[in-house]
Amino acid sequence: MPTASEQDVIRKLQERAARGDVNGIAVTYRVTGGSPAEAIVDEEVALSGEGLARARARTAVGTMQEASEELPVADVQALLVELGDAASELIPRSEARFLPDSIVGQIRVTIDGQDVSFFFLADDAQASQHGKMMSPKAAVAVDSLMRLHRRVLQR
Repeated sequence: MPTASEQDVIRKLQERAARGDVNGIAVTYRVTGGSPAEAIVDEEVALSGEGLARARARTAVGTMQEASEELPVADVQALLVELGDAASELIPRSEARFLPDSIVGQIRVTIDGQDVSFFFLADDAQASQHGKMMSPKAAVAVDSLMRLHRRVLQR
């Protein structure tokens, strides 16, 4: 269950996204981890309320791929509405405990300098094995951020 300050940020995100007041909101979606014997995952997309999306990913050979894209405000607003609906169903920082080598996702939301992070197991098999599957709402929001990450890097 999110703390009072986390709930405050979720409430602000929901209210501001619903009315289209997205300036001053920033979201960072990051997925990291994995076993060194397998592929290590390191990817991120940062989205500002003004519409700038910056994505990066470490490739299999260890180089960093980076790109950015300006998004229409309507797209940013729709994504923030989805995230506002799902945030309370993700794992808050106070409850985030994962086994070593897990592939962990983090969504950090910053609104007017107030910062909160939520977590999830990004690998479906790991999430199922550890009983930490995402709710349908959370899965939709995470999927939207994942698609944004891929889209920006493919430009």
